[in-house]
Amino acid sequence: MSFDKSILEESPGLSAGEVIKTKPNNIEGFETFENGAISGRFVKYDGGSIDMLDGSDTPKIAGVLKRKINNAIGVDTYNTSGENVDQMAEVFNFGMGTVSIVSGNTPVKYGPAYAHNANDADAGKATTTSTSNAATGAIFWEEISTDVWLVLIPQYLV
Repeated sequence: MSFDKSILEESPGLSAGEVIKTKPNNIEGFETFENGAISGRFVKYDGGSIDMLDGSDTPKIAGVLKRKINNAIGVDTYNTSGENVDQMAEVFNFGMGTVSIVSGNTPVKYGPAYAHNANDADAGKATTTSTSNAATGAIFWEEISTDVWLVLIPQYLV
């Protein structure tokens, strides 16, 4: 008898920024992070801070910003000022988790995932296009829902 199920069967309907806890993974906490950083997107480590991608020449990809556990499932932004200040940003940098992808991309299983490296609405989303984007070391694994894919980060980042 086989117990091997696909990730989609184990975790239907996940949004971006979720970690598959039944698989080996690593999550790092960072006290310094950019205000407005969006969960479910690749982020960079820059000058001691977790920041959104912005078109910089050689961004150091830290991993994918994890969804805030205390918020409802959906697009979350991390807040460093005003009401409901977040004390820490969590980034998964090894294992399987979900990421937003650039709309219109058509990833394939085992295809390389790049991070959209521009200061625009798609900053940090996964893409299949290497040109002008950042290599992440991640691979596409399985579509979860429209514009959300499970990725595997097979080695520790940062």
